[in-house]
Amino acid sequence: METIPLHLLTPPAETPDGYRFRLAKEKDLKPLYKTFFLGRRLMEFNAYFQRQLARQEREQSFWLVVESATGMVGSAQCTIYPHGTELANLIVVPDHQNRGIGSAMIHILIELARHVGQTDIEIGVSADNQRAYRLYCRLGFVEDRILSLKDNKPAVVLRKEI
Repeated sequence: METIPLHLLTPPAETPDGYRFRLAKEKDLKPLYKTFFLGRRLMEFNAYFQRQLARQEREQSFWLVVESATGMVGSAQCTIYPHGTELANLIVVPDHQNRGIGSAMIHILIELARHVGQTDIEIGVSADNQRAYRLYCRLGFVEDRILSLKDNKPAVVLRKEI
């Protein structure tokens, strides 16, 4: 992977101080798992994480982590597929929500996608997650399509030109 310019990992000015935004590294496996992905089996998460890091090396994926003085507080991914670019697994720990971290992660991942030549990006949200839906709309995403999740619950896919 070429070196990502550091300015692309800088959150917007309105993001509170005290947070560090960076790309995931091998050493982040266990902290990410313990903080955000305990619902998955560790072996499966490890395989997924390794695939995503390999894709990140080829600039086909970016796994962003956010740290505070207390440890990891946010995580989000941007994956570039032949058919499009997707934001996924946007998570902020409850004690750090409503501080602009989610918005900052989306901003940074959009800049990284733009850096590698992408022109639009999409994100999916469960139809009952109105808080996330409103955030994505506020950030310029518009409804593209509805789909069914594995449990037959509806989800909305939103898209944004970047």
